[in-house]
Amino acid sequence: DSDNRSKPRESIKALMQEIIEAEDEDGDWFAFPFLAFAQVKNGELTVEVRKELWQVFLDFRKGFRRFELNAALQLKSTYSLRLYKLVSEQGAEHIDFQLADLKKMLGVGDKYPRPRDFFVKVIDPAKAELDRMAPWSFTYEQLTNRKQAGGRAAIVGVRFFPVYQPAHRDAKLAHKQERLKYATVTAPGITQAQRNMLIHKFGFTQKGINNNEELFNTASQHLDLNVVLQELAESVSRNRPRNTVGYVINGIRMALAAKGVDL
Repeated sequence: DSDNRSKPRESIKALMQEIIEAEDEDGDWFAFPFLAFAQVKNGELTVEVRKELWQVFLDFRKGFRRFELNAALQLKSTYSLRLYKLVSEQGAEHIDFQLADLKKMLGVGDKYPRPRDFFVKVIDPAKAELDRMAPWSFTYEQLTNRKQAGGRAAIVGVRFFPVYQPAHRDAKLAHKQERLKYATVTAPGITQAQRNMLIHKFGFTQKGINNNEELFNTASQHLDLNVVLQELAESVSRNRPRNTVGYVINGIRMALAAKGVDL
């Protein structure tokens, strides 16, 4: 239609104004825009993001493991994706939303003035997609106000009940979590000498090592970690990266990727 150029451009500019906030292994805060650059050339759109954005995407240190990336990428509906993220991260038995707040969160704040249309066109189709393919879905009940004399109760909110569906779980992630259940928090699969090198040579804290326990366990199994750390020490000396800890973590990930090892 006539807006086939303006709508995407407005969306891209809006993403450029979205600020991502995060913390590194040592608890230092940083922030940056979601998109750093965008260009349309010869009908092709190119966008650039900072490398830190990918690091944030892959950072499961704070426990958000139930939001599985592979399942999210398969969802066709934006409503399904947002509701999946909502229910997969909830530790509570249920979560309540005011109707207006929920519509705003799903990006339809100015649509579906009749609550019935909102449930038929947004909530129910999203639930059906999650039921069919996602590790987490939900049931729900409508919250109403008290019936007025001579009138019907109005729908004012929604109560979601997260439902776990193990049949749709990512088997690879499940195996990884089961392995971590029996790993020690204070003693990753590295030697004391390697731990000392991470702390004294690269500036890791013990907390930073613990936070990357899975990475170090995997590296110790598939790499000659002494050689990798020595090569990284030489690279750090040459390149003087601003974030040495992040540089080393990325270096180990790249070494594992070169071996064909997935994290």
